[in-house]
Amino acid sequence: MTKSEKSEIVKAAIRANPKAANRALAKQLNYEYPELWPTIERARDAVRYWKGKKGQRNLSGISDNSLVNYEVKSNAKILLFDLETAPMKAYIWSKWANGVHDDQIINDWFVLTWSAKWLFGDKVYQAKVTKKEAKAQNDKRIIKSLWKLIDEADIIIAHNLKKFDRKKANTRFLLHGLGLPSPYLIIDTLLHARRQFAITSNRLDYIAHNFLGLEGKMETPKGLWWRAVEGDTEAIKIMADYCDQDVRVLEDVYLYLRPYIQPHPNVGLFNELDEEACTACGGKDLNMIGDYHTNVNIYTAYRCGDCGSISRSRVTTTPIRTKRALKVPVAR
Repeated sequence: MTKSEKSEIVKAAIRANPKAANRALAKQLNYEYPELWPTIERARDAVRYWKGKKGQRNLSGISDNSLVNYEVKSNAKILLFDLETAPMKAYIWSKWANGVHDDQIINDWFVLTWSAKWLFGDKVYQAKVTKKEAKAQNDKRIIKSLWKLIDEADIIIAHNLKKFDRKKANTRFLLHGLGLPSPYLIIDTLLHARRQFAITSNRLDYIAHNFLGLEGKMETPKGLWWRAVEGDTEAIKIMADYCDQDVRVLEDVYLYLRPYIQPHPNVGLFNELDEEACTACGGKDLNMIGDYHTNVNIYTAYRCGDCGSISRSRVTTTPIRTKRALKVPVAR
């Protein structure tokens, strides 16, 4: 079967049930065409690729023109991850108390579950505490497995990575004597959403579902966190599934934000160094769009035909005579 024929099958499934969640459509494709999509994750990638072209608001006019590209073009190992922590338990005298003293803390926080996936990968990796570990507040086993994944990564992506996920992970690495993982670059989608846009809410679910019209986060029953802390195995399982979905949503949102992430870690460094490549996705379809000016130099600007990101040349095009005569603005 040709690529265009496969695409038509996916688009037909989307048009037939436009309000269905991506995973529901993926299960349908995996069931009806197992030879084309042997796993649900691969079917889901195909669904979100085509649904992401126009979003759920205009599915009738699906076309091949899109700046969201679900394809590996770089050798960089890019890891998306999310973790869920247990709430702290403390003695308080008022629900309006402004602070809690150290001696009021009964139980400190720990990690209940984490999920991660390699960018464009089929598998979502997951680890969650057992009933016994939850009651003992012992996350050492699952933290070790998270450390190993992060240690492999070249680039880490998370929503609120700088203020929450990285600090929480490092705190547990310190507690369990694991040391820092190998050096990695970071992409905090929350930080870039705040920096580049004025979206009504920067919550991951709002950006994905309410703003972009993509599949959103999983709804959770009331009191789920409290039940998980007490060792309720069903609650822990639901939380792990919730965390899995967060990572899938994160990947979708990241790919939409990618052209606007400035600066984006240069994934071209992980390809062959003698090849020109997009700094954001590693693609080779670079198109000159004019000049990029700094205070002292002029460079050639390029737009990537695969992801839409803009990069510039390293070698300046500023004439020597211009450089000699050029004055530089003062700092203050």
